[in-house]
Amino acid sequence: GTRRPARSDHGHLVPRVGPLDRVRTAHKTNVAKPLHQLADTLTKRGVVVLISDLLDDPAEIIRGLKHFQFRGIDVIVFHVLDHDEIDFPFERATRFEDLETSEEIMAVPGVVRDHYLKQIGGLIERYRRELGASGIDYQLVDTSQPLAIALLSSLSTPSRSL
Repeated sequence: GTRRPARSDHGHLVPRVGPLDRVRTAHKTNVAKPLHQLADTLTKRGVVVLISDLLDDPAEIIRGLKHFQFRGIDVIVFHVLDHDEIDFPFERATRFEDLETSEEIMAVPGVVRDHYLKQIGGLIERYRRELGASGIDYQLVDTSQPLAIALLSSLSTPSRSL
């Protein structure tokens, strides 16, 4: 992760967004561990922006994000999911590959669609509900929309004062 000093203007945020959509991890994601490590190193008030698919243990991620709040740091979360991960538009038997582990699975969409949509919908709702109840700004971002637009939209809301 990249750590940047806080600044009063928002212009420095947009140029940093572009390269993030090209990052690929070589191993299984562990979102919560680096959150706790980063929270422990920050000594000044500021804002932490997490841009992630949040596909890890939600209880651990939420606990990690609350750690920042405990230290007096505001948190904004952009939950980035591919459009197909949200809508599951597949019709024919499809081979799915995990980009982090290269594990493959064949599935017949009609058989798994309802279960999948219930699970992903439940995950999104859990983050929205629990993070919102904790005062953490949560925004679902569909990859069919530019990340920079979602970032600017969140930072320009009247309740946000950086």
